[in-house]
Amino acid sequence: MLFVGTEDGSILSTSINEMKHLEKLFVKSNYIYNDFTVIDLHLISPLTMLRKLALCGRLHKLPEWIPELQNLVDLKLEFSGLTDDPMKSLKSMQHLLFLSIDNYAYEGLCLHFEAG
Repeated sequence: MLFVGTEDGSILSTSINEMKHLEKLFVKSNYIYNDFTVIDLHLISPLTMLRKLALCGRLHKLPEWIPELQNLVDLKLEFSGLTDDPMKSLKSMQHLLFLSIDNYAYEGLCLHFEAG
């Protein structure tokens, strides 16, 4: 588990981009003044081996690289504060078996699930 502050995003992103065989990643942002800081990761390398991902902390939006993780089977979002429905992006993830949208991860009124 990694606890990161906003200023750590670029350093952490660079390190993760070099981890070609990474299978599990849990990133938790710092908790300051009764709120989580923003998790700002810029991943450019395809993490083809990543099977489990947990992000605990604020996100401006669902990162664009998450739907590209085609071997991801387990995704947990917590305290993200998302206002856009993440299901629009996640619907193309063929191998996703476990999805947890927990504890203030989504601040919208409802999630929209489509058939198929």
